[in-house]
Amino acid sequence: MATLKSDAVKDGIMFVDGPIGAVLCRSASFTGKPGNGDVLQMIPVPKGAMVVGYDLIWEALAASTTVKIGDGDDDDRYAGTTAHTVTAAGAAHGVAQGYLYTADDTIDITFGGAAQAADKTVKMNLYYKIVAGACEQENSAFKA
Repeated sequence: MATLKSDAVKDGIMFVDGPIGAVLCRSASFTGKPGNGDVLQMIPVPKGAMVVGYDLIWEALAASTTVKIGDGDDDDRYAGTTAHTVTAAGAAHGVAQGYLYTADDTIDITFGGAAQAADKTVKMNLYYKIVAGACEQENSAFKA
C-alpha cells in the first residue's frame, strides 16, 4: 500500500481565496500504476471548505479494480467501491454536501483489486465552496 500524489497535491497550491460561498473548481491528474490498497491523494482541500461535487475521468483499469473516493478521515465519504465501474474508460459525476472540513485535507482515491499492468491516467475536477465564516444563511443552507 503506497501513498501516491497527483500533480495538484505535488504543486501544493490550495485555493482558499474568493468570495465566501462561491463555488471553486480544482483539477488534478495522475498517471501511474496504482495497486491494491494504494491511496492517491488527488486534490488538496482547505480548512473551511465544503465539497459540493466532483467529476472523475479514467482510462480503463484492470478487470478487478475498484475505487473509493474520500479523504484522510473517511476513505469512502463521497463514493464507495460500488459507486463507479472503472474497468472500462469513462467518467462520472458525484454530488456531496454537508461535510465541513475543520482542517486542511486531501480528496483521496483508494484503489482495490489488481495492480495495473501499464500506466493509467485518472483525472478529477473537484467543486467546493468556502463556507467557514460565511453568513448564517449560507452556513445553514448546507448543513447535513
